[in-house]
Amino acid sequence: MKKKKYISIFLCAFAAFWLLLIFIFSAQGKNLSNSISYGVSDLIVRIVRPDFDSLVDGEQAYQLWRINVVLRKLAHFFLYTVLGMLLRFVVSRIKWPDLPQLGTALLLGLTLAALDEVHQYFVPGRSALARDVVIDFAGILLGCFIFWLFRYLRQRRRDISAAEL
Repeated sequence: MKKKKYISIFLCAFAAFWLLLIFIFSAQGKNLSNSISYGVSDLIVRIVRPDFDSLVDGEQAYQLWRINVVLRKLAHFFLYTVLGMLLRFVVSRIKWPDLPQLGTALLLGLTLAALDEVHQYFVPGRSALARDVVIDFAGILLGCFIFWLFRYLRQRRRDISAAEL
């Protein structure tokens, strides 16, 4: 039982760390944020397009921009998918009667996504986009689904093991 408690404490702390990580990424100014994402985009485009260096400058810039847009949106989606799993776990640990755990996790995730965009609005060179809130919330939904699927499969394995005894 102690092991379960330590795992719960670790995952709750990890959820707080993950929120801090999202905040740090959101607090990056335009130049730093772009240099990081364009650096990763450059690596990806050179893998996807081995002929990248032979393209004319305008086409190179367009390919980099296209990969960068997709990469940034996937980063939003990934960060919030993990956050969705963690929020769903944290909410499942709260022992309030009649607490709709899924709804609470989704509402909390949506609120955090919206606050993240509001925060970005005040960072020089960054902007707040409703589209990013939608992408973040889609990640939250997937994270909650993965949490449910993990729990379902774990319970099913326990039920099968108990039936075999």
